[in-house]
Amino acid sequence: MRIFVSSTFRDLASERQRAIQVLEQMSLPARKMESFVSDPTCPLEVALRELGSSDAVVLIIGFKAGSTVPGKPGVTYTRAEFDRACDLGRPIFAFIKTECGWRTNKEDDPELRDALDQFARAVGERCTPAYFANSEELGEGIALAIGNWETRGRPGARLTFASWEEYFPRRIGLFDYEQTLRGRDAEIARLNTFLEDGQSAVAVLLGRGGIGKTMRLSPRLRQTVKTLLAVRCHFIVPHPGTVLG
Repeated sequence: MRIFVSSTFRDLASERQRAIQVLEQMSLPARKMESFVSDPTCPLEVALRELGSSDAVVLIIGFKAGSTVPGKPGVTYTRAEFDRACDLGRPIFAFIKTECGWRTNKEDDPELRDALDQFARAVGERCTPAYFANSEELGEGIALAIGNWETRGRPGARLTFASWEEYFPRRIGLFDYEQTLRGRDAEIARLNTFLEDGQSAVAVLLGRGGIGKTMRLSPRLRQTVKTLLAVRCHFIVPHPGTVLG
């Protein structure tokens, strides 16, 4: 179980440190920019790749919008991470810093100020954020939120294991003859010719195990069993190819 920590950096350094500390105390490895190694791709691609391999996101929003993504006016790196988490359906635990009980925007640049306000609104529409005034409150909020999530079975986390029903689907009989088998048109035509020929008595269907001999033969036999008095079929398994004779 891996948690991606998303936030601006310079203005939330102590808050990030506290969030990472709490996650490590809960034995949950934190994916964070501080531990990124040298990579030939751009920082955003690295961050989104790490986010994609995470099970959930802890999003911390402060008083600053942060840097914008080159070529994408109004889109900050944190916003890009948030959008990717939404696209992937990852659980997002949002925490918004307050001052005197209110969310505060301290950006002087009009574009960044507007970007931060839009980001906060988008987060509020996507999930239910918690609010904190200091690092200790943030740590307590993260521990409570992640704890509740784990109690509910971590809904929305990556599916690293198939369910019992997925791994052992219910079906009638040992083999599933309802699947569509393709690439045997010539063999099927020859088989049909044999079944319609009243003079032929024996057909030998050759092919290695699991190639689809029984599956291809059974439907045709079921259709013609009412008109044929006897059909003898010999299956010869140890053969590298499939030959109908």
